Amino acid sequence: MRVLADRAALLVAGLILALGAPTASALDVLIADDYFSGHLDFLVTALVGHSVTHVDNTDAGNNPVRTDDANFLADFDVVIFYGSGNNDFGREITADEASALEAYVEGGGNLIVTGFDILGSPEDPLLADVVRSSTYGDEANTPSWMAANVNHFILNGPFGDYRGEAITAGDDDHDALLADTSRGAVSLGSLDNSTFDKIVFTDVVAPGGSVGMWNGNEDADDWDPTEADGDKGLAILRNWLAGLADADGDGVFDADDDCPDTAAGDPVDADGCSTDDDDGDGVLNDADDCPDTPSCAPVHADGCPIDSDNDGVYDGCDDCPDTPEGAAVDASGCPTGCCGASGPVAPLGLAVGMLLLSRCTGYKRAGRR
Repeated sequence: MRVLADRAALLVAGLILALGAPTASALDVLIADDYFSGHLDFLVTALVGHSVTHVDNTDAGNNPVRTDDANFLADFDVVIFYGSGNNDFGREITADEASALEAYVEGGGNLIVTGFDILGSPEDPLLADVVRSSTYGDEANTPSWMAANVNHFILNGPFGDYRGEAITAGDDDHDALLADTSRGAVSLGSLDNSTFDKIVFTDVVAPGGSVGMWNGNEDADDWDPTEADGDKGLAILRNWLAGLADADGDGVFDADDDCPDTAAGDPVDADGCSTDDDDGDGVLNDADDCPDTPSCAPVHADGCPIDSDNDGVYDGCDDCPDTPEGAAVDASGCPTGCCGASGPVAPLGLAVGMLLLSRCTGYKRAGRR
């Protein structure tokens, strides 16, 4: 058995910090650990930038005490569930536990499931359903896996790009995990010489969050930088957490959000951009630099109103759209007369200025007769 003190010493020496500073919002992360033998303690430090709580998830009878409580889970942005039983031999989750985990995900939480023999030995159809796997059971030992060559925030994020990379697993015991594509699950890694997946992820339809499974990973060895390729596994996990941030709370992860500052309450499309147009000018809220345009005014592409004659009255609201530049106007956009407060004419083109001046002079003379 690995000596835990040696692992801690190496981590303190800087293996974790060498992976780089976080670049996304801090998350409240719960590690619900069935085994709770100290093997996952290193993650509290490794997931730098996040608030991490590590709790024992099973009682002496091997029954869950945290993952069957949806209200408790709801206090956390992310739940990492190491579900191998308090003896680390694997266990089936209970019906109440399955319901609580599903409620957490459907309510907007983000669940990451991992551990030794959690879909097989014993077989666990309930957990397979939660993680959106179309199969369950045990799988032959597989010492390595291949990251999918797809652009996804888990594989390509602030802590590294691992798309298409061959990676050594920290432990070779895996289960029969297979992404259920009919439920939106995607495979982000496949086991070598196997038909099964290493990582499965599902972005659940809003207001839901997400659920994923990291296959195998006994004692979290895949995320342990003291193990072979553990630095890569930990970086991928950190990418995963970074991608789950949702700063504007619109249900679209920041990593996928083309409009990260959508106003609270605005409905959004799949890219996280508002589908509302509050001022009805044809420019959606996220792209509208002038969100209170009058209904009479035509607008530019940025949603700001057009004022062709620069008289301060918008086209469409302007009864005199060709007012000479500099002329004083009333609320309808029409000139109030020839003489403004600053003199008979503002600086104009010479011909237009002389014309207005002659009209003003003629009018005054007629008035004195």
